[in-house]
Amino acid sequence: MEFDLLAWLIPRTMSFPRQQRFVLTRRVQDFQERIIEAGVSKGLLRAENLVEADMELSKLRFYLRLSRDLRWLSLGQYEHVARMVQEIGPLLGGWRKREVDQRDLDGEVTGQPAASWGQAEETPGGAWRGVQQQS
Repeated sequence: MEFDLLAWLIPRTMSFPRQQRFVLTRRVQDFQERIIEAGVSKGLLRAENLVEADMELSKLRFYLRLSRDLRWLSLGQYEHVARMVQEIGPLLGGWRKREVDQRDLDGEVTGQPAASWGQAEETPGGAWRGVQQQS
């Protein structure tokens, strides 16, 4: 999906005014880099890359709307690319949720190892775990 977006969008930027072409192309490349980095990284680094990819996607949405308003993209082109971007958002959200769920299963709530026996640790929901004491 991301590849399709990039493969469609990058050639379209070639018709943009020269100075602005580089701004949008750079945003597309930033998004592309974050997605690639998230795909090859693990653990907290992957989660951070997914958050950054989501931010880059938000910026890309803004620049695409601006491109439409400035008539660098036709209405049909904008509708097409907006649908592509709309499909990527939930994918990123799902990947982020899966990463958080996996960290919870692995015992990493905040990037720290799970509490060992006799230690207390607050979970994101405000509950405490690991409060039993050793005998």
